[in-house]
Amino acid sequence: MTTYVAFFRALNVGGRGMVSMPALKAMHESLGLRAVSTYIQTGNVLFSADESDARMLACQIEERFLQEFGFASRVALRSAADLEEVIAANPFPSEAEQAPERLVVLFLVATPMAEGASALRRLAAAGSEKLQLSARGQELYIWYANGIGRSKLTPAVLERALGCPATGRNWKTVLQIRRLLQQRQKGEQA
Repeated sequence: MTTYVAFFRALNVGGRGMVSMPALKAMHESLGLRAVSTYIQTGNVLFSADESDARMLACQIEERFLQEFGFASRVALRSAADLEEVIAANPFPSEAEQAPERLVVLFLVATPMAEGASALRRLAAAGSEKLQLSARGQELYIWYANGIGRSKLTPAVLERALGCPATGRNWKTVLQIRRLLQQRQKGEQA
């Protein structure tokens, strides 16, 4: 059995894509997924599954979501082990410790375009904002030195530059989800 977190793209943000967390939980349970729970209203779903093929499982979740709620939302699915790797690979550890709300991890749903990395470098160089970008595997780490609130380099802009869907979570959320996954795994071992 594998423990996963599904990061849904653009749920309950700005009054669009509104889905209740109890309904999202029930949808996952209808797929036969176990020990389903949600964390905050932005579409973070933790669960366990016998399925080890994350891509196939993400497709099943996206299909059921469309059937249940009548609109599409992409899912970046990561196992607990994947999330540990994301945390270990953080290229901005001291910054994250100082201001974890200013570090965003953009979880990519698909493989970015080949020219995505150069597009990101151009975006970062063209702006007057203090920000740093680092792509590692299926994640993009963004350090917003001045905060994300007024940044012109939003996750949507970065997503277009990469040419693939993605969803962002700040470092505080990533660490809290890790804690929840660790608690879940300890409970399963007991």
